[in-house]
Amino acid sequence: MKSGNVFAVLDSYGDMGVTPDTSEGLFCNDTRHLSRLQLFFQDKRPLLLSSVIQDDNASLTVDLANPETTRSDGSTIIPRDAIAIGRTKFLWNSVCYERIGLRNFDRVPHEFWLSLTFGADFRDLFEVRGMKRARRGELGADVTSQIARFVYRGLDD
Repeated sequence: MKSGNVFAVLDSYGDMGVTPDTSEGLFCNDTRHLSRLQLFFQDKRPLLLSSVIQDDNASLTVDLANPETTRSDGSTIIPRDAIAIGRTKFLWNSVCYERIGLRNFDRVPHEFWLSLTFGADFRDLFEVRGMKRARRGELGADVTSQIARFVYRGLDD
């Protein structure tokens, strides 16, 4: 996806950084800000049904379904494909937005959790493509129950 000085390289699930050492991520002004973002259903990767990027590369729509969830004795808690998960991502005004929609196709209600893992590395485009730097600045993070903020202090301050 691309919009102005911002572009995102995602996999077909709408995730980024799942496979190490790839060029996936969210970039602004040729620097990768977000290097990892992955959605989980009950700590498992959802099942991919379909994925399509719009002709203008402005948005990505992904249809997923839940994997089977079982108890420790092997009995099923949530059957496979009972919960549809729709992800829509788009870039606008230098921000990557995501909408996650859920729909239960089972005859009974289910309780479950979704989680996201994410990270930032602030690597420039040349580093992402394999160029090695002798030194890097300092990477930091401030994560609370309300907010996650990643900061990078370059060698030039």
